[in-house]
Amino acid sequence: MFDLVVRSMAAGMALAKAAALARTVALSVVTRQIGVAACLAFAAHAMLPVARQLWPDLIVLLIVPTLAAPLLYWMLARLIFVDGWQVRHWHWAALLPLEGIGLVLALGLIDRGTTLAALAGLVLRGVALVLVVDALQSVWRGYRDDLIEARRRLRIALILAGPLAIAMLLLPPMLPVTARPPLLLRVESGLLLAFALAVAMLVLRVEAALAPDRGAAQPETDPSSPDDLARIDRAMAEEPWRDCALTLERFAALAGIPVYRLRRAISDGLGHRNFPAFVNAARLDAIALQLANPECARTPILTLALDHGFGSIGPFNRAFRERFGVTPTVYRATNGGS
Repeated sequence: MFDLVVRSMAAGMALAKAAALARTVALSVVTRQIGVAACLAFAAHAMLPVARQLWPDLIVLLIVPTLAAPLLYWMLARLIFVDGWQVRHWHWAALLPLEGIGLVLALGLIDRGTTLAALAGLVLRGVALVLVVDALQSVWRGYRDDLIEARRRLRIALILAGPLAIAMLLLPPMLPVTARPPLLLRVESGLLLAFALAVAMLVLRVEAALAPDRGAAQPETDPSSPDDLARIDRAMAEEPWRDCALTLERFAALAGIPVYRLRRAISDGLGHRNFPAFVNAARLDAIALQLANPECARTPILTLALDHGFGSIGPFNRAFRERFGVTPTVYRATNGGS
C-alpha cells in the first residue's frame, strides 16, 4: 500500500507537469512535445513495479515509455539549455538499443538467470546512464556564460536534482525483472517522489527561463541600464573580442560593470541569451566588413577568423553561416571582396 500511494503521488505530479507544459506558450512546439512525453514516461516509470503486480496485462504499455525516459530527458535538457540545439532524426536512433534490449528482457525472451541477460541489463542501464550524465553536463557547461538569470537558477536546481535521477538508474534495475526486497522498493519509491517534487517546482520556472522578457526586469525599469549599455559600447570599441579566451568576468572588469548587471544588460538590452553569442556577433560583423573590403581580398579566411578571436575554422564557418546564411567564401564573392 505504501508503494502504491507514493508512486501514485509521483505519477500524478508527472501528469500535472505534462498538462502545465502543454499549456505554456514559452516553449517551441518540439520542446513542448518532448517535455510532455518525458513527463508521461516518468509517470509510467513510477507505476511500473506496481503495475506488474496489479495490472500485468498492461505492463507493455508502461514499459515502452519507461524505456524512452532517459532519451527524452537528454533531449529536453539540450533543447532548454543549449541555445540553437535541434532534435535531429538520427537522435531517435538511441531508442533502438533502449527499447529493443528492454523489451527483450521484460518479455522474458532471454532467460533471466543467464549471463546474457545480466549483460543486456548492464548495457541497458549503461546507455541510460550515459544519456542522463551527458544531459547534466550540458546543463553545467553553459552555466557561467548563461545571461538569463532564471535559466541559471534552473541549471543549479537541475544539477542538484541530478543525483536523484542517477540513483534511480543505478540503485534498482531500470526494469525490475525479478522480485526485490521491500526495503529497496520503498527506497526507490522515495527517490521517485523526491525527484517528482523537485521537478514539479522546476517546471514553474521553465517559462521564465525560456522567455526572459516575461520574467526579467525590463531595461527601462532599471535606471542603470542606459549607462551600462554605454559602458558596454565603449568596452567593445577596444575590440576585446579579438582575444579567444575572453570571459564574462574579464569583460565585466573591462567595462566596469558588476557581472550580474552585465548579464542583465546584454540579455535584456541587446537580446543575447549567452555571452559567446554576444561576443561572436561582434567578431562576425567585423569579419564581414573585412570580407567585403577589396583590400583584404588576398587575406585567407582562416587568418581573418583567428585574428578576430575564433579558435578554429570549423566553429567560425558554422557561426558565420548561421548569422549570414552563406559561407564566408560566398559572402566575400558576392559583396565585392574578391
